[in-house]
Amino acid sequence: MTKKIFMIAGEVSGDVNASHLARAMRRLDPSLEFVGIGGGNMRDAGVRLLADSTTWGSIGFFEGFVKGLVIYPVARRLKAMFKSEKPDLFIPVDYRVFNMRAARIAKSLGIPVVYFFAPVSWFGSGGKRFQALAETVDLSLLALPMSLDDYKAAGARHEYIGHPLVDAAKPSMTREQAREFFGVEPDAPLVGLMPGSRGQEVKRLMPVFARAAEIVADRVPGARFIAFRAAPQLDAVMRKHIRNAPVDVASEKVYDFMNACDVLALCSGTATHEAALMGKPMIISYKLHPVTAWIARRTVNPPMIGLPNIIAGEFVAPELVQEECVPERVAEKIIEILSSREIRDRMTAQIKLVAGKLGSPGVLDRAARLAAGVAGIAGGQPGRERTKL
Repeated sequence: MTKKIFMIAGEVSGDVNASHLARAMRRLDPSLEFVGIGGGNMRDAGVRLLADSTTWGSIGFFEGFVKGLVIYPVARRLKAMFKSEKPDLFIPVDYRVFNMRAARIAKSLGIPVVYFFAPVSWFGSGGKRFQALAETVDLSLLALPMSLDDYKAAGARHEYIGHPLVDAAKPSMTREQAREFFGVEPDAPLVGLMPGSRGQEVKRLMPVFARAAEIVADRVPGARFIAFRAAPQLDAVMRKHIRNAPVDVASEKVYDFMNACDVLALCSGTATHEAALMGKPMIISYKLHPVTAWIARRTVNPPMIGLPNIIAGEFVAPELVQEECVPERVAEKIIEILSSREIRDRMTAQIKLVAGKLGSPGVLDRAARLAAGVAGIAGGQPGRERTKL
């Protein structure tokens, strides 16, 4: 009898990771049926979408409220969706607030829950969430080596599987071939600009990056600049803010793009994970709505925001956040890194040490087997509390 899996991903990175997991589970059992809420990547992986979450991504209190007006009608339909589809397993992917609501509904209907990219606590915040996970989720799959003691203390069944990007973040061509593909001279200093996958992020960071590119171009002869577009719907806003800056736009082969670059100026988030796994010197940037930033500084106020720095416990890559994230400072850091082979080599060595802590290869296959085990799918394996790979 065909088993049905219900998946929910609420933004671009979750959509990508959910699509990878769907494919890995289908390798175990080609007859599996997938349905859920997500975006184009999940659709391409054969997931039948009941709602499109492509535009759901947001950061901050004000921004989250605005997006909530779009998301709420879908949230109200969740119970009806589960009752209609009658899935054998529910797999929420990241997107904690919405997905914990969905997980409670699934649990109330007797549907087992495996949380992929299960929530973690950043700098000791959100301790109560682990008790909720223990009560609601049958198995939490952790992508980062964080909060393991919190899961254990709450009695939550969990597995640290490593980050899926360990398997995915690999270029398909050499650096020389990538430069030819992107139309860049072999010896030209190349700066990659990655302003994020959310519209809000691009609106705030692309103008900063574009102006920084103009400053660097005046001071570094022959420097080239390429901005990477994470999703098609971001094209117009990116080009609007690039204006006449000397910046080209790329939208495919992201790992070859990163491999071709000498330094990356990027938005804090998934791109920092990818850059770390590729050992790339980077400048981590972020800007929030001023009200959101004011609230964050009086509540969480983390000492660092970039994953490589958090994992290392020190600044292995510079961070430019809020008032510091201005064109002059971004340009200054780019020039500093481009001008010194010693700095680039030191950053690369430190970042590679971080990459070694993100898990061993085979992450998606491990996740697929563990999820399948909860649903009684052929090829699955039972999970157990585990904190090391």
